Amino acid sequence: MACTDSCNGLLYNRMKQWVHIPPTIQKQEKLCEWGGVKYLLQHMLDESMKLSVYMPELSSCDDVNKDVETAVLFKGMASVDAQVISGYHITLDVNVRLLRRLPDQQQAFWLRELSSIRCKIMTSSLRKLSHRLIDERKDVEEIVAMKSCSSQTYFVKLQESGMKIIFPMRFPSAQDAAIGRHFLQGFVDAGKQATLKRAPSCSYDQEVPCELQGLDLALIENVNGGYINMFLTVRHLSGPQMNEILWSVCSFYYFVSRRLKACKAKLQDTLSSQFTYISSTLPDGPSEWLQV
Repeated sequence: MACTDSCNGLLYNRMKQWVHIPPTIQKQEKLCEWGGVKYLLQHMLDESMKLSVYMPELSSCDDVNKDVETAVLFKGMASVDAQVISGYHITLDVNVRLLRRLPDQQQAFWLRELSSIRCKIMTSSLRKLSHRLIDERKDVEEIVAMKSCSSQTYFVKLQESGMKIIFPMRFPSAQDAAIGRHFLQGFVDAGKQATLKRAPSCSYDQEVPCELQGLDLALIENVNGGYINMFLTVRHLSGPQMNEILWSVCSFYYFVSRRLKACKAKLQDTLSSQFTYISSTLPDGPSEWLQV
């Protein structure tokens, strides 16, 4: 159910290139990612490397560095720089010398970890809840509101056998809502195939789930696309697949938005093709209609 790769491929390739073949001069490169995220990669004259990140999701954080230090554990491969580059939220000092001494497989692993910094920050709260579930410390009984990568609110509740996630779906227009509801129902139905039996289970409802009843109405207002309910078990929340699954949760709204645009484009192409076909089969003028 991966929506997007948690690792930024362009950032990974550029860091890998600079680690293997260091630039002979001071150099920097700016990269962009969906959702308004920006990266600044700098290679300094002393052969050190700095990675700065701008994330709109962090604009409301009071202490960004503290949040990053608790979310990003690079074990000596990088540290949070107290002097953040202007215009960015975070600056990391990357330990290039240590990276170069690692075997290729370990080096690729840590470069991917560094290139997944957005995922690590955005999934840090989910990761904490996951650890409580795995450690059987289900002391969070109330439902927790969280922000996705597209700044939309979704809800998480720990249960005895896993974690329930509820996505209120909002669409900008009635037309988008109609197409979106059709897509979401198809998304849930596709997950029932035998080949996807190990994937997180999903359901789709038009009514407000019982877990959200009694919440502040402002949190669930303007919901015109129903509610997606996703259930993650302990198996989903442990092991190497956890990062991608948690990232899929955080980027779910973006996934739906992207698929909605694709559905609308395909529908428009289909209607255009049918209109062209019908027009080509019609008579050229009223006289031909009368003869028929």
